[in-house]
Amino acid sequence: MHRFTRSTTQNERFFIYYLAVAVFIAMLLLLCPMPEMGRFFRYGMDLLHAPFFSAFAFFLDQKRRARRNENILHPVLFGVLLCALAVGLEAAQSWAGRHTTWHDGLSNILGVLAGMLFSADYSKERHQRKLVTRLVCILLLISGSIYGVCGVWDTLQAQLKFPVLADFETQNELLRWETKNASLVRSRQYATSGHFSGAVILEHGRYPGVTMELPAGDWSAYQSLNLDIVWPVSDHHAPISQNQNYRFALQIKIEDDGPCDSF
Repeated sequence: MHRFTRSTTQNERFFIYYLAVAVFIAMLLLLCPMPEMGRFFRYGMDLLHAPFFSAFAFFLDQKRRARRNENILHPVLFGVLLCALAVGLEAAQSWAGRHTTWHDGLSNILGVLAGMLFSADYSKERHQRKLVTRLVCILLLISGSIYGVCGVWDTLQAQLKFPVLADFETQNELLRWETKNASLVRSRQYATSGHFSGAVILEHGRYPGVTMELPAGDWSAYQSLNLDIVWPVSDHHAPISQNQNYRFALQIKIEDDGPCDSF
């Protein structure tokens, strides 16, 4: 009896240790500030939520099941605890300077459910394992990855269907533009694809701006490309001052023989 109690206490101690390490790794991955990434890589990161939390839940549940005093309520309560932890880590990302989204939280929950179901099925004898349980786990993982898959697919479709307006991945791209009372530099912020974007710094002048002399890609199928600078409502009537920074909204409209497409 004494040996059984000591073994149980040791298993609980190891379980708490594994739980602390796993939670630390999850916090490190979810709460550390991320560098600026393109649209493709951002959606690619969304694909990792469900698989990560599935492996996270499976690993911890297997360690929990090593204890001998298993109860039917234990996996349910443990699953609820992991779901709350998954949602809490997603909500805490806003404090770390990262974006909190409902679809990431839902992907975390679906990943936890998939991991718990697979762990329960894996712990059974081989002849008791059900194929339908594994299919449900796969469906949960697919459901948790739909948002990321759609985003990656849409990004690839946009790259295939639309010609490139400008690609600032090389310094030579700046040679395609002519500046007037302005400067154009490469920046690592706000890149929609790749790692760089073009930052326009307007100076004082009558008509400051930049002109694209040689666009990248084939634009022969389009009639025109209209760019409109729009003042935000809050700054529309503000007096112009040299010591203030102003935000502009850039509207791009591509026109061809059919209806206009705006993005």
